[in-house]
Amino acid sequence: MLLRICLIIAIIGGLAVGGLNFIKVKEKITTLQANWKMESDAHKKFENDYRVTKRNLDATNIVLKQTIATLESTTTERDTAQSALAAMTKRADKLTEDLTKTRQERDDAQANLAAYEATGFKPPQIVSMGKQYNALRDNLAAAEGENKIILQNNKKLSNRLAKYEQPDKPVLLPAQ
Repeated sequence: MLLRICLIIAIIGGLAVGGLNFIKVKEKITTLQANWKMESDAHKKFENDYRVTKRNLDATNIVLKQTIATLESTTTERDTAQSALAAMTKRADKLTEDLTKTRQERDDAQANLAAYEATGFKPPQIVSMGKQYNALRDNLAAAEGENKIILQNNKKLSNRLAKYEQPDKPVLLPAQ
């Protein structure tokens, strides 16, 4: 009998534990189902947000790539423009320098022309004068040479004449 009582107590205890577990487990299952539904909804919302964000990111990446390409082409154009500007500046400086030099040469030429025109002679006359000048210079050189010879002969003759007119006068020797 004791065995029966123990068995009945054990069965009642088992049923009580089973009932208690059923109530507690049902509550946990209900809570877990609610949490699962809430997490499932949150996950769906996250996936939708992820898809939208991914589409936005892809669109932004496309725009970024276009912007980078535009920036590179703009940078290339800017560099080309700066090179052209530097070349043009260098050319302008050279042209300014050449202009200044040309103006100086023009002013010098005008001064020379004014001096030339102040002489009152025409180019053929100046050429003729140049030829005459060269001929006169050559004639002068020849005359000076002849004059030198004549002076030497004159000295010789003076010495010879002095020998007869003034026999006591010392004879001067020519310089070497």
